[in-house]
Amino acid sequence: MAQYLTVHGKQEIDVHLEAIYSSAERTYRWIRQYSGSPMELFRAFKFDPVGVHPFAGHALNVIEQVNQTATYLVALEAARLLFDLHPEEPGYVIAPGAYMSHPLDIMSITEGQVGAETFAAVDPRNNNKLKKDLMKLATRAERNRYVFFSSPLHPETKRRIELEVNGVQVWSVATSLSVR
Repeated sequence: MAQYLTVHGKQEIDVHLEAIYSSAERTYRWIRQYSGSPMELFRAFKFDPVGVHPFAGHALNVIEQVNQTATYLVALEAARLLFDLHPEEPGYVIAPGAYMSHPLDIMSITEGQVGAETFAAVDPRNNNKLKKDLMKLATRAERNRYVFFSSPLHPETKRRIELEVNGVQVWSVATSLSVR
């Protein structure tokens, strides 16, 4: 499996979201059938390969599946918003996460046009994640720079001007995990 996705439109985003939902459904079915103790269940969540990778479909632990699911959801929904903000852009390379192979979580196919970092957190200020992403993007040369985050504290898709610095736009993005 490639360590990134390339999307050329919102329809492709929907296909990737369906894969995420399908992998979540597989793990949910496993949890519903589980018959061990609560601590055995927690152990399985943390250490056993009973979860499913959001795209590749291979086994991994549930904690990692939850983390990857949240990361991909915000990146895909951010890309959906970018298609609205930049309708002239033919597509985006999406490579969220610390282990990915691209310099930014989202980059426009048209070099130098759009660059973004994305994350999901209970609070966007946790672990200074927002601050670190803003600092990273402050040094980037892309014409349009963004930080997108998903958080239950900010469950709607909305520009957060009060959080912006150095010309980097900040947006909260609604995902199926951030909205009740």
